[in-house]
Amino acid sequence: MKAKKKFPIQGYGIAFISLLLIIGVLAIRTTAGRYLIQRQSSQAAEPQNFFFASDLLQADSASALYYIDPMTNSFTIQLYNYEPANSLRYTTADIEYSVEVTGGTTSSATRSLKGKQASLVTLEITPTSKEKTVEVKVSATKPYKKTLSAKFVLAKGNQYSITDNIGNKAAVLTIISTDTGGEIELTLPADLIADPTDSRLVKKNTLLYFNSPGSGIYSLVLLKNDTNHDWTRPETEFANKIEINEK
Repeated sequence: MKAKKKFPIQGYGIAFISLLLIIGVLAIRTTAGRYLIQRQSSQAAEPQNFFFASDLLQADSASALYYIDPMTNSFTIQLYNYEPANSLRYTTADIEYSVEVTGGTTSSATRSLKGKQASLVTLEITPTSKEKTVEVKVSATKPYKKTLSAKFVLAKGNQYSITDNIGNKAAVLTIISTDTGGEIELTLPADLIADPTDSRLVKKNTLLYFNSPGSGIYSLVLLKNDTNHDWTRPETEFANKIEINEK
């Protein structure tokens, strides 16, 4: 009987299949390794580690509204690359940004915040005489995109006044708030006592604050130790603090 003739491919069949298996395993391991590296790199550069903030501008422009004196020639805005409450946490990469001012101009030529350390830049904004509102928008373009903005109204802002007469047991403090809300520090003389039953008043150590709910008109009762004194005061502008002194 004649022996069957073997073809060369049969002799190398097992080795060839084994080679294919090895290449497949290496390909899977390489793909998995590459995915793991990409994943780790992505996690190391998450946007929550990107700090781009301001003393006045905010990411939510609806809540960033300010009133400035119409006679103001210019005002300043600060930009920084660190967490507002902790300057040790900062963006390590350089931040490039653009500035857009409507109703005013800025002379600042700087358009970047240097990384590797806590950095701060001051923008000087000059309102134009024809506009009543100045809108400032700063947009970070690199390494991530983030926009901060605010509106500045050229008009009188917060005001307070006191209504009183000799013989009254209490005076009335009227606050006109044009802000979005927050604490207003109150400094009162010894002869005036803020109504202790008013839940809007908060005392912290030796300081007294009125918690303003937002834009509006509010009245506070000030009890008088001396009814022969008249504490009447005309409308007076203030920022975030009201200080009442003797005449």
